[in-house]
Amino acid sequence: MKKVLYIGIPLAIVLVVVFVALVVSLSRTSSRKADQSIGLDDSSKNTQSQVVFPTSTQATKNFDERLKAAYAKDGDLDALLDEEEKKNSTDEKNPDTDGDGLLDGAEVYKFKTNPLKADTDGDGMKDGMEILRGRDPLKKDPEAAVQNKVSATSR
Repeated sequence: MKKVLYIGIPLAIVLVVVFVALVVSLSRTSSRKADQSIGLDDSSKNTQSQVVFPTSTQATKNFDERLKAAYAKDGDLDALLDEEEKKNSTDEKNPDTDGDGLLDGAEVYKFKTNPLKADTDGDGMKDGMEILRGRDPLKKDPEAAVQNKVSATSR
């Protein structure tokens, strides 16, 4: 039994060292690929990599162009394009038409609530608050109505 332990422990240590060396080697390779993809110049013969950043005016211009393109399609940046806002009768200039704390786009696409009604299920608690509390804004919750009344009277 002792011979097995004497052989087994060093063998386990060797295996761990080989595994760690392999992981380090792989991480360096993927790190180099990641560096190249974000603009680190690794092609020079110099052993030091140089980071290539756009000038501040370039970066600002690119950001401004992307922002203008987004505004052209979605003026209030609520994830509901202006064309869709017209179909849903929501306000193109207000990201939360009904004032319930949820963006119009999130109401239409994610939560399936009504972007024109602050309380889609009519239980007395706004949709955004129901979601924050882990409740379903599409189902009436008598407990939500009681909690809403209690919080209103405690003000």
